[in-house]
Amino acid sequence: MGLTFLMPTLAVHLKKFGYSTVYIGLSFAIPTFCYALSSTFVFKLTECMRKRTVIYLGLFLMSLALLLIGPSTWVGFEREDVFILFGLSLLGISGGMIIIPVMPEMIEAIEHDPRFHFDEDELNENISGMFVAAQGIGETLGPVLGSVLESSYGFDNS
Repeated sequence: MGLTFLMPTLAVHLKKFGYSTVYIGLSFAIPTFCYALSSTFVFKLTECMRKRTVIYLGLFLMSLALLLIGPSTWVGFEREDVFILFGLSLLGISGGMIIIPVMPEMIEAIEHDPRFHFDEDELNENISGMFVAAQGIGETLGPVLGSVLESSYGFDNS
């Protein structure tokens, strides 16, 4: 939901400051590129730390990334390219820290709970279905919520 939150508003925001179409396109590629680069690191991190801890760290870093992209008036930074680029990079890395360990964490939580008795295939299918459904809800709510908050509070504060 972090990246889809920005989709309807980031291009308009950057266009106001005179950024070229190429720069705006690049700004949408940066999080995906950083996600791809960091995926191996995140996988190794989940072997060293609890998956839930990695997810919480990812949520914190995503919040920080969104504050930097604005930049939010709460942070007190002036709008500069370096903050936008760093925030977009951090958004991709933090997205990986949330997405990569969440499905294994869900499976492990159910596997070790004596109240549930699923065979391995059925458990994986159910968790996969829940994961995809939650992702679809996030991809639907993100742009709507981003647009509503941007029109109500402006891009920097949304």
